[in-house]
Amino acid sequence: MVQLNWRRYAFFPLLLLFVQFPTAPVSGISSPSSRSVVQTHVIPRPEDVFGFKPGTDYRLADYNQMLAYYRRLDEASDRIKVFEIGPTCEGRQMILAVISAEANMANLEKWRQTSEKLARAQVSEQEARDLARTGKAVVWIDGGLHANEVGHAQHSPELAYRLVTDETASAQQIRNNVILLQVPVLNPDGLDLVANWYKSNLGTRYETSPLPELYHKYAGHDNNRDWYMMTQPETRNASVLLYQKWFPQIVLNHHQTPPFPARIFIPPFTSPVNPNIPKPVLNGIDQVGQAMAGRFEKEGKAGVVSRMEFDAWWNGGMRTTPCFHNMIGILAETALYAYATPYDYKRENLPRRFHNGLPALVSSPDYPNPWLGGPWKLSNAIDYMLTASMSVLDVAAKQREAFLYNIYRMGREAIDEGKRGAPSAYVIPVEGQHDPSAAVGMVQVLKLGGLDIEQAEEAFEAAGRHFAKGTYIIPTAQAFRPYLVDLMEVQKYPGKQTGDESEQPYDLTGWTLPMQMGVKTFKVERELTVSTRSVLDVELPEVESFEPYKYYLIDRRWNTSFTLVNRLLNAGIEVEVLRDKLVLEDSEIPPGCFLVSGQQGETVHKFAAELRIPLRGVDAPPTTRAERLVKPRVALYKPSRANQDEGWIRWLLERYEFSFECLREDSIRRADLHRLFDVIIIPSEPGNRLIEGPTTSLLPPQFSIGIGAEGLHNLKEFVQQGGVLIASDATCQVPLDYFGVPFRNAVRNLSESVFSCPGSLVRLEVDDSDPVGWGMDREVAACFVKSQAFELLPGAEQQDTTSVARYAKSDVLMSGWIRGEEQLRGKSAVGRARVGRGEVVLLGFPAHFRGQPHGTFKLLFNSIYLAGLRDNATAYSD
Repeated sequence: MVQLNWRRYAFFPLLLLFVQFPTAPVSGISSPSSRSVVQTHVIPRPEDVFGFKPGTDYRLADYNQMLAYYRRLDEASDRIKVFEIGPTCEGRQMILAVISAEANMANLEKWRQTSEKLARAQVSEQEARDLARTGKAVVWIDGGLHANEVGHAQHSPELAYRLVTDETASAQQIRNNVILLQVPVLNPDGLDLVANWYKSNLGTRYETSPLPELYHKYAGHDNNRDWYMMTQPETRNASVLLYQKWFPQIVLNHHQTPPFPARIFIPPFTSPVNPNIPKPVLNGIDQVGQAMAGRFEKEGKAGVVSRMEFDAWWNGGMRTTPCFHNMIGILAETALYAYATPYDYKRENLPRRFHNGLPALVSSPDYPNPWLGGPWKLSNAIDYMLTASMSVLDVAAKQREAFLYNIYRMGREAIDEGKRGAPSAYVIPVEGQHDPSAAVGMVQVLKLGGLDIEQAEEAFEAAGRHFAKGTYIIPTAQAFRPYLVDLMEVQKYPGKQTGDESEQPYDLTGWTLPMQMGVKTFKVERELTVSTRSVLDVELPEVESFEPYKYYLIDRRWNTSFTLVNRLLNAGIEVEVLRDKLVLEDSEIPPGCFLVSGQQGETVHKFAAELRIPLRGVDAPPTTRAERLVKPRVALYKPSRANQDEGWIRWLLERYEFSFECLREDSIRRADLHRLFDVIIIPSEPGNRLIEGPTTSLLPPQFSIGIGAEGLHNLKEFVQQGGVLIASDATCQVPLDYFGVPFRNAVRNLSESVFSCPGSLVRLEVDDSDPVGWGMDREVAACFVKSQAFELLPGAEQQDTTSVARYAKSDVLMSGWIRGEEQLRGKSAVGRARVGRGEVVLLGFPAHFRGQPHGTFKLLFNSIYLAGLRDNATAYSD
């Protein structure tokens, strides 16, 4: 096993990891040079290492067994090399297995360079044709992303063994013409969680019960929603291989949730289609899908469905993001009952129709060979997955030259389109941004996605504006132009085109990155003439040396200012907050600015330099009201069952270095909460589930609990005694129903024919004079995902409530799709309400959504700091 060498670049809150390939072997594991030249070793089967064959009823291999098997396979064969590609959230080492013919394995770097040259499209037409004629197709196949879908991880070693040992003519053709990049398990932490949970429940009534915690430390199921933002290390580890090193022509991503009762979903996809996906990619998806369907038919495997449920609109999934990089993204969704437990489906119990009305028991164009029931085991699912994987490899081998040339042609066309302008470049200044840390963070994300970034070596004029030296410029004349344009421009979702208004989009309909992150970008229509340099390291400018002053001002508009303040509070350094706008000789600083004494200058300078946050020094004490910020005692409710909203909030708090404790149901029911905490955050959860627990009987009783009436009483008492309760999204209904908060959710009971907004960016107007709005831009994009909109109850006293942010009175939709926009206009999105001596903060949408909307993070951060303001408890006293 060989270890890839990682270069680290400063990136807050993300850490960018750029890979070099290949490098020195890991100690104790054989290097390629130490192995035999020919394949003379006995090749181990997976069962030789696991003690059972993958797919055996009631048995799952864990990650250590996977590593052991791939190590053995690497040692025994010259057709496979295994590389470490980086750690997971919990420190397990991810691996990449590269499989091909011996001669190809001896020249991996040559074939990698061929793939990169064609994907980058920086060679001539003739050289491209020569490279395509002589090159090797590169195919990516992964497993284990969604860990509760256990089949694809278990299928990985079977596929590797088959490709290493099979001597049939078709297998030899694949090895000779294809380089397989196999990441056996994209979520190693989740594999171990699920395997251990299943093993612990075998033979009990809870054998098939769902894992009661997130199967990814932070993202859970959303680890397949992270592929353009790349907040998680597992995503970044894979993305480096995809977009900076290997550039595969085909990406096959395995999952296990097909429309029931189908046994597998394969492309083509349903409508709508994102117009930024190149047409050759869509044609390639259809071509590969047809090859897959043909192989299933040849092998007599029934239950193959296409053009249902899964569309080609959204950017951000493991199989969709590659499409915007000119790669053919293939999704296979294979049926699963539960873990490795078999099940016998009776025909009479199968539905007669799919959810979209398509017949499920008789043949149709998109479901030509219906599955009519019978036993279904994990081994059946693995067999279907092997058919899917082998069919993709087979078509890649047979159409190798065409796939190689097509990725070049798409890249070349993208470059030519960029040269024609409209726009020719996106310009992203650092100076003049509301939050420069978010601007640089956005450029870092784009760089990790494989885009070429330039930086101005001099000041220049463009788009009627002056830009300083150091401004980032992203030319559109590059191979991955579709990816760049899709992230930078507004999405206009066209709908499902089925005529059924009840059909909902697969995921988000709008995700425009500058809007989410609150970053000003400028489109340049004509080619720039400014002198630039290519950027490898995207980072904030180093802070110049600090001069000694009596006071230092920390601008709250920077998200990273909260990291700095949290470090200062943890170090015991006193921090004050200026409640009013501060007017200086050359500038104004909005309300909420942090103030630190110059007596702590050395520590303040150290932390600020590490975070690259500039400080403003003054010698005269500010004339505005200053209030000491006390470090708040924060608790985050962590339900006994998996809650993705909790995971993302926890991730965000950790990244910005907030100190907090996780709070379980028993503590809420029993504890004197006000004596322990100043702030309690409740992640999004329907009120009945929060109070009563889940209604399912599948979970063991210790995981099926809610906070109960006693817990609800304690939360209300916590607020009445001076605490701050922060309710996220759906949880806002709880204080409305039980705490007497005088708001109502104006969209709660509206039918989808009247109002629907399942995932779009909407316009928000923020009161930046309110402590929850301090440091916010006055207009931001909110991620509205079936979220909330509030209005005061008739007769409510407004002095007890505050609307911090409202949906715009017009032009609410910024990116995506909405039905019934008028239902949001002018309604409150973020509210505060007095309850006794404390208060409730209603965050009516996920301000932290999937770690993406940097423009609204501060709504959560400011809400936490409310409790740290010294006179906060008396601000609402009677």
